[in-house]
Amino acid sequence: MATLAAAPPYTESHTEPSNTGIMSWLTTVDHKRIGVLYLVSSLFFFVFGGLEAGLLRAQLATPNGNILSAEMYNQMFTMHGTTMIFLAVMPLSAASKPDCCVRSSQRRMARCSRQRCTTRCSRCTAPQ
Repeated sequence: MATLAAAPPYTESHTEPSNTGIMSWLTTVDHKRIGVLYLVSSLFFFVFGGLEAGLLRAQLATPNGNILSAEMYNQMFTMHGTTMIFLAVMPLSAASKPDCCVRSSQRRMARCSRQRCTTRCSRCTAPQ
């Protein structure tokens, strides 16, 4: 014969992580927050690359400029190009694309009619 015991009172053993602060931004998996992080870091490196460009222009502003040595000028020129392309432009393009791609694929799926589908979506190409 079975006996019924009262269930023990429910107590929460862990606390929910806070949704505020820098750690919530650095450890997020939310695609919108990740896009914002890409955007902020890209803008930071865009400003940093602009400062490098300012040093290059200051060197070239006067004949025989003595702000940078010849070796340092070459290094700064290379770093400016690397910073602007790999640390500013590429993350900026990654920050702007995912949301647009998701929206366009959702619109394409909404327009799909199984009789005359021209978009070749996964719903129409799947075996029935």
